[in-house]
Amino acid sequence: MLSVVIPAYNEEKRILRTLQAYTEALHIPYELIVVPNGCTDNTPKLVQQFISAHESLSIRSVVIPKAIGKGGALRKGFAEARGDVVGFVDADLATPVEDVLHLYQILKNSHANGVIASRLLPGSRVHGRGIVRGIASYLFASLVRYITDLEYRDTQCGAKLFTRESLSHILPELTANDMTIDVDLLLAARKHGLKIIETPSEWFDRADSAQLGSPLGLFTSGIKMFFTLIKLQRKYE
Repeated sequence: MLSVVIPAYNEEKRILRTLQAYTEALHIPYELIVVPNGCTDNTPKLVQQFISAHESLSIRSVVIPKAIGKGGALRKGFAEARGDVVGFVDADLATPVEDVLHLYQILKNSHANGVIASRLLPGSRVHGRGIVRGIASYLFASLVRYITDLEYRDTQCGAKLFTRESLSHILPELTANDMTIDVDLLLAARKHGLKIIETPSEWFDRADSAQLGSPLGLFTSGIKMFFTLIKLQRKYE
C-alpha cells in the first residue's frame, strides 16, 4: 500500500482540488494523510468535510493547532502511515499525481530505498516558474550541494517516496522543522547507506504559495534555510 502524507499550511484554496485529483487517479491500494499545520484559514474544516463526504476512501486528517513547520508536520504524518511505501507531496498539486505514480512504479521495480522527483534533471518539465523563483531554486540547489556534498540536483521538489523499512532508519535522525526537512531526509539516507534514485518530473509553479509566493517570503525562508543547512551538515559530519 502507498501512504501519501500531505502537509498543509493555509491551503483552503487548493486542498480540495488536490484531494480530488489523488482519489480519482490512484487505482492502487493507498491512504492519504493530510496534516493541517497551524492553519489560520479553513483548511482543517474543508479537509474534514471532504473526508466525511467520502467515507469509503482511506483519508485521514492529523490537525496540528500550533504550527510546527513542514518538517514537524511530516514527522507527525509519517508516524501515522501504514503503507509499505511511504512518501509525501505538496498540498498545491505542483507535482502531478501521474508523476507520483511513476515514482511508485520505479521504487517497486527497483532495488532502491527511495525515489525523489526532480525539476532540474534533463527531461524535467517545469511550467510557469518566474525568474525570481527560478534563480532562487538554482542558487539553493547549488548551496545544498556545496554545503552537504549531496549528489542530487534538486533536493526540494515536493514529491518523495521511501520504502517503509528504509524510512524506519531515517526517521529517528530527523530534526529539521522547516523546508530543509528534504535535505535532512537525504542526509539521513546517505548516513545509512540507502540508495535513493532521482528522476525527472513535471512540475507546475504555484505562485500563490503561502510561504514562497512573494519575493519577501522567498528571501525570508531562504535565510532561515541557509542556517538550518549549516546545522544539518554539522549534525551529519
